[in-house]
Amino acid sequence: MNEPVVIPIELSPRSLEAFESLFLKIANNTVKEMNDKKNKKEYMNKTEACDYLGISYHTINKMINDGLPIVNDYGVLMLRKKDIDCFIEEKTKWPVKRI
Repeated sequence: MNEPVVIPIELSPRSLEAFESLFLKIANNTVKEMNDKKNKKEYMNKTEACDYLGISYHTINKMINDGLPIVNDYGVLMLRKKDIDCFIEEKTKWPVKRI
């Protein structure tokens, strides 16, 4: 088995800051891409719908009871992102009154 080669490198503070900035940018872009993929999902289960809306499981069940359409495909309950967005839009009262 080959031993890994370790080469010590000394970086100036400015170079170290540049590398840190680069790695931070790469990490932020990766997280953004993951979130974008998650939000582009057309069908979601209840847990994913809760994450999408930032609500509890109890609240999504109340919304379903209040008329949010669900797809029951072979016993698997799914919600369409489009239906969720339309349901929220219909329930939004305009203009919003400030308290």
